[in-house]
Amino acid sequence: MVLLGLISYFLVWLVSNVKLISATKRQNSTILLVSVLTVLLLSELVLRTFAFHLRTHWERNGETSYFSVNRSRYILCEACGNQFFHLNKPNTNRIAEKIEFQIKHSYNSIGFRDTEFSKLKGQNEFRIMGLGDSFTEGVGTTADSTWLKQLNGMLNRSQNKAYNYNTYNCGVSGSDIVREYDLFSKCLINYKPDLLIINLNSSDIADIILRGGEIEMDEFGNSKMNKRPWFEYFFGSSFLVRAILLDLLNYNWTLLSPNQQAKARKEALRIIEYKLYRFQDLAKLHNFELLLILQPFIYEFEQNQFELSELNSLRGIKTINLFEEFNHRTNRNIKLVKAMYWPIDMHYTTLGNKFAAEAIYENYFANSGEVVSSK
Repeated sequence: MVLLGLISYFLVWLVSNVKLISATKRQNSTILLVSVLTVLLLSELVLRTFAFHLRTHWERNGETSYFSVNRSRYILCEACGNQFFHLNKPNTNRIAEKIEFQIKHSYNSIGFRDTEFSKLKGQNEFRIMGLGDSFTEGVGTTADSTWLKQLNGMLNRSQNKAYNYNTYNCGVSGSDIVREYDLFSKCLINYKPDLLIINLNSSDIADIILRGGEIEMDEFGNSKMNKRPWFEYFFGSSFLVRAILLDLLNYNWTLLSPNQQAKARKEALRIIEYKLYRFQDLAKLHNFELLLILQPFIYEFEQNQFELSELNSLRGIKTINLFEEFNHRTNRNIKLVKAMYWPIDMHYTTLGNKFAAEAIYENYFANSGEVVSSK
């Protein structure tokens, strides 16, 4: 807004002081320019105030600056052999401060929101490891109420349980399946999970479109991202530009045109399938079970369209579709579904985490608590 105001002031000054045209024409041109700029400034102000759909996720949660949606962070992790991975900074605390909640996140020596991990298994321990983004890390709920920890409690409270269950929360906000495979194959596989649960949502598609299907970084851990369009600066600075691109020209938040979107989405889904089958190869090689969770966003219920439906029947991969599960459990009651998500932040509430844990427990684990497994 400040920049637009300065540019407007400069243009008005320039026109009003041009000596090559008559005073009358200068006056008329100045009036016209002031009128146009006033309309543009008022439009910008109105859109910033009322056009909630034009705000990024961070802006909806109180941020005042625009962040490029292709950003990723790589942290040097000593516990993983001094390698760079997409992680939270190890041995730190932060407050997830949003408009609707403020919740503390504490990270262990790897960078996960959990207690310390042990490579030494306990007697009769069944180790469950969960990979995913902020929905797995548990933004929006306390560390002991994430879907992984609620699942852990359900399993260990079950009668005649066959194992001592232990869940490892390996979710990292902003992660995607490409970065998760890199982290798991190079580090986390050494913790010998018996069951690996991958939580996937449609943000993985957008992340891969923006970041690419392979990880590239320099020696200092700075990520090399796909080149952003030249107009992203203006998109980030002006809500009027966003309205033109998103509402009129049908661009999406990855800043792709309608013609580019279908091709990019198809390629991203191909990469996701490829990585899932590589996880499947690791599962066979290292003798652990693999479970895929397809997780919906609240707007997918509102639109009654689940973007990950194409991944519902991958060859040989056990899959739980939470879009179908949540619809079944709520009898398609959108009010109850909405209670599972924070209205502004859009992450799970504690109730949403509970529903997810129950769906996994009931679909993958027998009532006795024994694992439904080929082992």
